[in-house]
Amino acid sequence: LSYREVAMQCGRNLIVLWRRGPFCDARFDQLFELLGGVTFIGDMSELEQPHREALAAAGGEAAARVYDSHPIIKYTDGEAHMYASLAPLPAIRAAVSCWVS
Repeated sequence: LSYREVAMQCGRNLIVLWRRGPFCDARFDQLFELLGGVTFIGDMSELEQPHREALAAAGGEAAARVYDSHPIIKYTDGEAHMYASLAPLPAIRAAVSCWVS
């Protein structure tokens, strides 16, 4: 989410590789409402050629893996605020509400 905020500040769209796996076998849009300014892909083959070239020039897929907040936003009020844009779908909210009161 922090990288989305920075991309939006720069007037750019963020591309997120959302890999399904044993811990989460669902697409983002099956769990959350869509986020403006973000394109989700399920495989690197979905990445358009200019983006593939830019990624390769930046060090490849391994260099693009990020599991932390963007340094500009980390430890700021904006870091907590950005989660407000993440809205679970009604079915997810209902399932969670059974466990959290």
